[in-house]
Order: sequence, then structure tokens, then C-alpha cells
Amino acid sequence: MRKLFLLSETNTDTINQALIQLHHQCADLIVLSPDSSLFLAKPLHHAKGLLGHTLNCIVLDCRIGFPLDFFLCATNTIQSNGTFILIWQPNDRDEQSSRFHTESIPTPNFQSYLTKGLQKFSEPWNIEQYLAPIAIQKQHDHLNHEQIAVLTSLQKQKKGITTLFATRGTGKSFVIAEFIRSLNDDYVITAPNQTALQSYQNIKLNFKAPDYLFLNHDDLLPQKWLIIEEAAQMPIAHLEKLSLLAENVLLISSIENYEGTGKGLESKLQDIIEIDSALTLTERQRFELQDPLAQFCEYISFQNKPEININDGIHLYSDENLHEFQGNHALVQAFYQFMNQHHYQTNAQDIRRLLDSPDQIFMIMIRNQAIIGGIWGIREGKLSSELAQDVFNGYRRPKGNLVVQTLAAHSYYPELMTLKNLRISRIAVDHHHRTQGIAKKMLEQLKHYAQNNHYDFLSTSFGLTEPLLQFWQQCQFTWVHLGSHRDKTTGLHAAILLQPISVEMIEKTSLIQKKWQNDAFHLVNAPFVHPKIHYLLKEQSIKGSSDSLDEVILHTHLHHKKPVEAVFSALERKKNTID
Repeated sequence: MRKLFLLSETNTDTINQALIQLHHQCADLIVLSPDSSLFLAKPLHHAKGLLGHTLNCIVLDCRIGFPLDFFLCATNTIQSNGTFILIWQPNDRDEQSSRFHTESIPTPNFQSYLTKGLQKFSEPWNIEQYLAPIAIQKQHDHLNHEQIAVLTSLQKQKKGITTLFATRGTGKSFVIAEFIRSLNDDYVITAPNQTALQSYQNIKLNFKAPDYLFLNHDDLLPQKWLIIEEAAQMPIAHLEKLSLLAENVLLISSIENYEGTGKGLESKLQDIIEIDSALTLTERQRFELQDPLAQFCEYISFQNKPEININDGIHLYSDENLHEFQGNHALVQAFYQFMNQHHYQTNAQDIRRLLDSPDQIFMIMIRNQAIIGGIWGIREGKLSSELAQDVFNGYRRPKGNLVVQTLAAHSYYPELMTLKNLRISRIAVDHHHRTQGIAKKMLEQLKHYAQNNHYDFLSTSFGLTEPLLQFWQQCQFTWVHLGSHRDKTTGLHAAILLQPISVEMIEKTSLIQKKWQNDAFHLVNAPFVHPKIHYLLKEQSIKGSSDSLDEVILHTHLHHKKPVEAVFSALERKKNTID
């Protein structure tokens, strides 16, 4: 049974003594810490590089903040009867909060929740405590019924694209190892890097790096199978290219939301690649589901079922009553679970953001003690003109303010950073209650709130698809920008839409829309725009002439650091004027 221990110590020398003693007992000890003076310390982000490993003991230094996503990555590598040790003491210092806010902030709600969980599921670690060495457990000698079914499906596959997405610890690599043995070298396996293939140590692999495949794929044919491990760690644009290189393609990935891209891959891959067969595994193999470490992981990642007692209707939490939402752990947990189920961008780090980040607005629709709709809004803008100009010129990229900063850095409008904007970061409706006008009703109420609180405009940004574009346009939002780069998670270009609130912004949005239509005319031919959305751009296109906005943005490109993609359309209009 795996256990969770607390080492309640702040002195580095004392901690190092304990770690040295621990290392004598556990040769494969991993220590994750932002403090490089700690014995065996590796940076916190090293936790993500451990995925796919099986380890006896990990120590995580949480003296200046609890890194939730890195913790969850690391715990899933601990084998049965292994040990996880947290170096932790309650304090007001939380540098991890700067990962979801512009600076470090107090996080009383998360600290309270964390403390309760540690009191319930952890034990104190005594520095003299002996840790009995544990032999690394081997995989089961036989496949279970679920694994056999997956293996059989793979062996029957004649042609097409197959996915095997599942949570960690369900034995994906064990099944694939058996499958590889049956292929008699008639395959190529690739991954973001070779460390992602640690689970295949007892089998000789025909590995080729993705870059090698892009350059030399003709030499590899007629390989029957291309196997892509840890697919969620690769850009979907790369997966799209790789999926064209073999008769049979198998994409394997974990879909834990603490890894950042798994949910997006599961939800959005089918928008880019046609999937012929989708397989999964559900039975955990690596450890007991109810050991103390597993129970704490469920608790801290909001997986337990909450009970909320709220009247039916739409509830708005903002400004003066935001603390009512953030202090209600059950409601925050229910909202997180709702978003995690219905919105692909949700990840474990959002738990910390939900509980303590200011400048948020939440609209929640309740029916029969359950959430059926929700909006997660972020207050943006009201920044200085000096900062806006620096962003426009390409010299600064401050945290936050996603929409207005994009429209300054990659478009024509630094002045939007000085206005008051409410960005709709997430919006979702329960699958069973869609097509009932719930989302539109929530957006109407949000608009009334924005009007009463003197916002200049509402905004949203999302991976561009025709259904989503139509929805937002039906809700009176105006398309004003297209991101030049495809999102790593979704493989889609980001569209930005605005709904003006103030009189000044109503007039300005009309001008912004016309300029965007002139840009769309040229973006159809831009080398960085995916052909699948050309038809959407053509529907927006209106040919225009070079104007003063073009002159300013081209001057910024020549004399400052405005990227070339941001001035593509302006350059095309300039060429046409010269011709």
C-alpha cells in the first residue's frame, strides 16, 4: 500500500541529512525542489519527465508553494507499497500562485483545503524513520480481459487510424509491448523523445524521431504500422502529418488533465484527423485504488463527488460576492468537475485558480441541485498606455489579458488594452440540456452585468470551427481576428470575437470588423493558415486598400519587433498599391 508522508521541516541542512539517509535506503530516490541546494534536487518541472517510469520514492519540496500539477504527475509513477514524502509546513508564502496570476498572491482557500486533506490522508515523517527497500514490481504475466480485447482489436485492424487513450496505470504499454512482438518488426514507433518509451525497456524498439520521419518517411515504407507514443505531448499539427505516413497508425496517450493536453487531444483530435477505431482501458494495474496516496490525490484533484445546496436558477459571483463562491469548497469542486467534463481546456491547475485568483466572474445555472451551465469570465484591460504601446511594438508580454494583448501584439489595436474588457474564458452546457437556449440566456445576463458595471466590451477566444463561430455570431459577437499559429492542444487557429458594450466601443467595433474583413481577403493565401478554414475566411473577405493602420503596423514591424505574421495582410495590400 502506497503512503503519503509529511516532513515538517524548513531548515535545508536538516532536510539534507534526512535525504542523504533516505538515499542510502532507496537508490532511485527522486527529489523535486525549486531549491537547488537540496540534496539530489531536480527542478519541479522534471515531474513531467517522470511519466511512464515506475519508482519507489519521491520527495517533493513544497516549502514555498504546492505545485498541484507536478504533484499529480509524480504520484502516478509511485508503485504499489511505494512512498511519497512532502516537505511542507503551513505558511503564507505561495510562489506557485504566480503560475496562474500576474504575481504571487495569498491563497487562503487552497491552503485551507490542502491542510484538511493532509491531516486526513498523510502521516508525519520521522527523519530517523527507516524506509524498507522495495523491489520494482514487474507487470502481470498475463493480460486481463480488457487488455486482451484491446490487443485483439489492434491485431484485426487492416487499415486506418486507431487511438488508445486511457488514464495512467491501466497497462497501455504492457498491451502495446505484446502487440509489437506480434508485428515482427513490421512497424515504426515514435514519441516526443525516447524517455517517453521507458515502459518498453524489455523489448527492442524500431524507434524513429518525429523530425526524422518528416524528412525521411519515403525510406520507411512499406511499414505497416506507425505507433505514436505519448501523443498528447506532441502538437496536433505534427500528429496530423504523421497520420499520413503509414497504412495503419496507432496513437497512444494518457488523458490525465494534469498533463495539460490530454483532454484537448481526446476532444479535438477528431476535428483534425478521421479516427477509425477508438480504444481505451479503465482498470488500474499499478497500485491500489484506495491507498492513502491515491485517496489524497482524489481529494486534492477534486475527484470526489460534492453535494451542493443551491436554489434553481442562474447565480452570478463577482466583485463583492466572489468570496462566497471561492469559500464554498463543494461549489468550487462541482463547478470544476462540470467544466472538466464539458470543456476540453480544463486542467488541474485550474483548481488553484478557481479557489483564490481575483478578477474572476462566475455564472452558474442550477437545476435540481446540479450544475447544467456555466460561464467562467476574466476581467481584463484597464492597463497603461505605455504598457500597451510596448506590447504593440513587441517588447513586452505580461501575464494575463489574453484577448486585448493579442489584439495589440498581433493586430492594430494597442488602445484596447486600456479599456475595460470581460473575457469569457470558458462557457459550457451539460450535454443533456443543450439546444435549450441556456448558453444564450447566460450570455444575455452577462451582458446586462457588463452594462451595469461600465465595461467597454465582452470578448472570447476559441479554436475556430464553423459550429462555434456560428454560435458566437448568433449571440451578437463580431469576429475580429485570427491567430496565425495553430494551438498545440487542438490543432486549430484561435478566433477572437468581441461584443461591444459602451457607445465608443460600438462605433470602434464596426471599424475593427471592416479591417478584419480586409485582412481575411489576404489570409486565404497565407502559408500559415490551415486550408480547412479557407472557406470561413472567404465568407468574411472584402478587398480593401492600404490605409493609415497599415502604415503604422508596417513601421512597427520594420523598426521594432512586430512579427511578420501580424503584418501579412498589410504587406499584401502594400504590394498591390505599388503594383
